[in-house]
Amino acid sequence: MFSSGEILSEFEVDELIKEALQNTFKLKFVLQKRPPVILDVDYTAEFSAVIGELCDRLKTDSSKLAVFFDGERICETDTPSSLGMESGDAVDVIIKD
Repeated sequence: MFSSGEILSEFEVDELIKEALQNTFKLKFVLQKRPPVILDVDYTAEFSAVIGELCDRLKTDSSKLAVFFDGERICETDTPSSLGMESGDAVDVIIKD
């Protein structure tokens, strides 16, 4: 597409950013007794990676989280795309003590 060292116009940079962002969306994680966490999530990312990012934000271990969408527990191999998620959807998170 572009060769190394090529200088891009502002328009070309904006277009590349739009292309990269088209595969992501904002997903809200709703927690008990804590404010919600909103992450930019790739539609094709496995939830093991998404939960890892969430754990980094919450400073906790993934073994302490139970994550649900539409009442169903999310598996680590699920993807937002496979679950039919869209921007603005909410995921319920339970942190086990």
